[in-house]
Amino acid sequence: MSKFSIGIMLLVLVLSGGLFYIAKHRPEDAAHVLTLAVTPGDHATGTPTARVTLLEYGDYQCPACAAYFPLVEQIRKDYAGKILFVFRNFPLTAIHSNAEIAALAAEAAGLQGKYFEMYATLYPHQNDWSGSRNAKDIFMGYAESLGLDKTKFSNDLDSDSLKKKIEDDANSGLAAGVQGTPTFFINGKSIQNPQSYDGFKKLIDDALAKNP
Repeated sequence: MSKFSIGIMLLVLVLSGGLFYIAKHRPEDAAHVLTLAVTPGDHATGTPTARVTLLEYGDYQCPACAAYFPLVEQIRKDYAGKILFVFRNFPLTAIHSNAEIAALAAEAAGLQGKYFEMYATLYPHQNDWSGSRNAKDIFMGYAESLGLDKTKFSNDLDSDSLKKKIEDDANSGLAAGVQGTPTFFINGKSIQNPQSYDGFKKLIDDALAKNP
């Protein structure tokens, strides 16, 4: 997807109210700070020693998160070797009935070394499972396509430890002032969600300039 297409998609979401869940109550002039630093238990990809860490609190069933997905992927590609990307779960279960099981699907894939492969499957195909009453069956299909052990994957979808991991992620977000999804932090400080690739790029460039 081109950067122009990403920008148009975000604009449409804004005009249609699709960004309703993006921390709309957060003061424009106040940034929040992460209370839980990035740990080895986080799902991270990129350069561990990078000068810039981009962290997202997201909900796999959130339409706005899905809209931001290609933008984040483009940033990751364009800044390969320069940033570390971290994803934490913040499922809005009160309004998204499949948010938790989707997060569990990603976590279960992570136990087999393919967290970000599942992450990169769930968002582009969100419309296929978001309203489904058989989301687990769909996720089992994704697991097969990713070459996962399906029996282990199925069992891990019911794992209490994975459910606690997701809960801990969400609680760390609440402690850091997260009120909606997606919420992004750059080097531990929350940002106002950029409405274009160029806006995101400027934030990354500014952070790199401040950390030579």
